[in-house]
Amino acid sequence: MAIGDIIETVITWENITRKDRYVNVLHWRCKTEISSPAMEIDAAEGLLTKTLNGVLPSMANTFTILNVLAQRVAPEPRTAGFVAIAPANSNGGQAGQALPPSTALVIRKRTIFAGRRFRGRVFVCGLVEADQDNGVYSGANYNSMAQQWDNIIVNTLVGPQNGAEFECVIWTKGTAAATATRITSTFPDDRVRSQRRREVGRGS
Repeated sequence: MAIGDIIETVITWENITRKDRYVNVLHWRCKTEISSPAMEIDAAEGLLTKTLNGVLPSMANTFTILNVLAQRVAPEPRTAGFVAIAPANSNGGQAGQALPPSTALVIRKRTIFAGRRFRGRVFVCGLVEADQDNGVYSGANYNSMAQQWDNIIVNTLVGPQNGAEFECVIWTKGTAAATATRITSTFPDDRVRSQRRREVGRGS
């Protein structure tokens, strides 16, 4: 696997009381050259570690992370990928009623370029009722959640097994790997938004 290849990661969450499932899809550009499938292992396990340690403590304890799938998507052909399975009982750290499954915290992704094609959004599940007031997010959990997603998206992801490095990018399916644009910052929308419901592999 070469420098510049694009890895797609799919994080799968579950509300264990409702059995609803949610996905977040992120794309990464490889910054180091390492043999496949070691690159997919590093991407999946590195992202799983970051979400377990960073995001999960701010989520409702009725939410759990199930796994992270990583596979090369550009250049073609796609690889089979690797799935990193979360440890048992990897639940959120916050007591209280989770917000309805139709709601989300929206994290906006930004690059150095203007225009919609150079931006993206992550629809984040799992905050509790106490994290919002009259449809506006506030408080320590909201701030921590926004900061942790910024840390995941903006800072370089380093794989724990082989030391592979990745940077999060905006990339459009079907385009060349070279068209990917690095994400330079994120912006949390403090208004409670509707959760975008998509199949795995069909966007954030």
